[in-house]
Amino acid sequence: MATERTATEWALFATLVVLWGSAFLMIKLTVDTIPPLTAVAFRLILALAVLYPAMRFSGQKLPPLFTLNADTQHIARRQWIYLALVGITGNALPFSLIMWGQTEIDSSLAGIFIAFAPLTTLVLAHFFLPGETMNKAKALGFGLGFLGIVVLLGPGMVNQFDKSNDLFHQLAVFGGALSYGVSIVMARKMPVLHPMSAGTGLTLVAMLLMIPLAIFFERPWSVEPSGLSLLMLCLLGVFSTGIANVLFFFLINSAGATFVSLSNYLLPMWAVLMGAIFLSERLSFNTLAALTLILMGVGLSQLRATTKT
Repeated sequence: MATERTATEWALFATLVVLWGSAFLMIKLTVDTIPPLTAVAFRLILALAVLYPAMRFSGQKLPPLFTLNADTQHIARRQWIYLALVGITGNALPFSLIMWGQTEIDSSLAGIFIAFAPLTTLVLAHFFLPGETMNKAKALGFGLGFLGIVVLLGPGMVNQFDKSNDLFHQLAVFGGALSYGVSIVMARKMPVLHPMSAGTGLTLVAMLLMIPLAIFFERPWSVEPSGLSLLMLCLLGVFSTGIANVLFFFLINSAGATFVSLSNYLLPMWAVLMGAIFLSERLSFNTLAALTLILMGVGLSQLRATTKT
């Protein structure tokens, strides 16, 4: 029997889709004048400035770095290990790959690639998560999604390797989607930790990793960003990362993961819409066909879970 959602939950869900789906437009305008690693570092700094006060306001805190109690120390150590793994695979790595990829490819294209993330989770969950065995519908869903990626890359993708960097940037964004899928599986295996504490901790780890990388490779102090890029980076960090994560954790606790997973259907379409309206990005037949195949694949993979909600 379906669970009735409140108007507040639907409103927060819609807000989450807008914030996440608009991130690709913000990224495209950010990397126009700000290098990718520098942009990721500042994005995480701004996100943490939102998440940490929200965590403390909710009465939660980060796991201790050191305690004299051996049992508590063992639990905290495992929590920080998983926070580091999820922080890298769910923030630092995909943020960097997507930022770099979008220096050359359209924001709408990036949004479509990211739709493959839940299909990656689907396959990994089959091997690493008890009770998440692949069935025929899930296998068909993954097959359709993979076919969508092949269509998106184009029929001549092998020949493109020696002709253009564009394919490498597409593969970078696709790699970001794969990394997101890995992070979801790791997060499900994480020791018990309040969602707000987990979100703040993994953002902190990712930030501490990205700041030195940005300093070493890009010398942020020498960057001359435009006003528009700075504005987009602030919006990206505060709203599409920090506030969006707060809404995400609230909805997970309030409405459940299955309800939030419905955003997988809407994020690519919102990214495409934003790219078309604000950047005049045009969609080829390949892109539209790929979007259809990937969304059908995600739909089939979610079908069983949705009917049980």
